[in-house]
Amino acid sequence: MIYVNGDSWTEGYPFSMDISKKNLTWPRLLSKKLKKPIFDDSMSGASNSRIFRRTSSNIILKDVKLAIIFLTHWSRVETGNPNWKNVNGYATRFVESQQLLIGSDFHDYYFEKYFESLFQYEIFLHGIINLQSLAEKYKTKLYFLDTFAKNLYKNINFDIFCEEIDFENSTIRKNYKDEFIKKYELIKNLTLHIDFSKFISDKSYQELIGDVHLEKGHPLEEGHTIISNIVYDFIKNTV
Repeated sequence: MIYVNGDSWTEGYPFSMDISKKNLTWPRLLSKKLKKPIFDDSMSGASNSRIFRRTSSNIILKDVKLAIIFLTHWSRVETGNPNWKNVNGYATRFVESQQLLIGSDFHDYYFEKYFESLFQYEIFLHGIINLQSLAEKYKTKLYFLDTFAKNLYKNINFDIFCEEIDFENSTIRKNYKDEFIKKYELIKNLTLHIDFSKFISDKSYQELIGDVHLEKGHPLEEGHTIISNIVYDFIKNTV
């Protein structure tokens, strides 16, 4: 089985668009090129926690020969959904988790009360390392592509750590310098344990599609065609 997981750019077009255009997303285009079925497990607004959790389950429980994972932004969070019995006012389906995005009015309370950027980025790194180890154990060929530029830092330094990851604590860092340096060293060492040879490109999805037209922040057919061609060429030349 070929398995795909990722965030909304993987799933493709905004819900407001013609549903028929779902056939033009890159996993479907890739499936046509390979002439093989692809199980696309991606979801709009997915966090990396969901991506790692569901990918792990499928690798363990199903015969996944090849997995293509598109990482989303590390700041996205998955939590339990305490209101699952009353989703949309009806007890019609079980939705046990919810995906939280920074900048969403609905999710502001969580990020104000509980979000810790260093903790979240560390979880992000552990998720990648653990998934790579799991894939090796189950003999699954696992490859990644980062969706967003300036997200997973292959060559992290202290400036990036302070400005891009630890952005919330810049004003108080001077009072806890030793602790922040220890956390920086931990994140730097964890990064060294990621096998970047298993990444389809050093560039992100965002960078690879360049200045193609977007609708509501989503790439349309042109962007998906570019990515499907890149993934197809990688599979044919590497896998």
